[in-house]
Amino acid sequence: MELLKISFDKESTKYRPLSHLPEKEIKEIFDRVIPNLLSLEEFVEILQSMGVKIDLKEGMLSISDRVGLAIALVKLGASLEETVKYLSWQEFEFFTANILEENDFLTQMRYRFTFNKRRYEIDVVGVRFNLVLLIDCKHYNLGGGKISALRKAAEKQFIRGEAFISSIKNHEDKIPISSNQKLCLVPLIVSWFHSLINEEVSVAVVPAFSFNSFINNLDKHLDELFFFEIFLPS
Repeated sequence: MELLKISFDKESTKYRPLSHLPEKEIKEIFDRVIPNLLSLEEFVEILQSMGVKIDLKEGMLSISDRVGLAIALVKLGASLEETVKYLSWQEFEFFTANILEENDFLTQMRYRFTFNKRRYEIDVVGVRFNLVLLIDCKHYNLGGGKISALRKAAEKQFIRGEAFISSIKNHEDKIPISSNQKLCLVPLIVSWFHSLINEEVSVAVVPAFSFNSFINNLDKHLDELFFFEIFLPS
């Protein structure tokens, strides 16, 4: 059953089935995403023309591809900050990977490896030529002055990056990196809202709503970012 996240609290994330939402409430949700929506029926037709698996019958909305829906909403001009709120943490990872793929990265999700008898997992690995992005997706807001939580998340991602580069030869058969070249590996955190690139943390935190712009201008950002460099021999 496809679920739409309506709200969350400290104890647990609460979900409600889309099929149980009345048309009025569905209309209110999409009005918040794209203001001045003329009719839900017309909007569904537009989404269907974009390849989104969505259907409206007797006031009930059925969605079988919410990641595709989120991507379509953003393409139509919806606020990414608003749109990603309706994705689960798994879908948030798919959404992040899709942005990379739209920018010519090859991606691998939930990449697991072992180094010094310890297991690691990176949410999304993106590779474009000699550039490797190691991304931790945070499906919650790190803002609100939570610098200690942010620093801890950044330190963990930094450790994953160190472990990854220290075991780089073990990854050649698993991800599309080529030997006999210098690799640039950038650890990142993609979060809902908060962005931080300064001395407080060694890993950049990029808000989801500006992640696509960040990737488009990545060459300009490299001087501001921490990254690992290593020559991968043949």
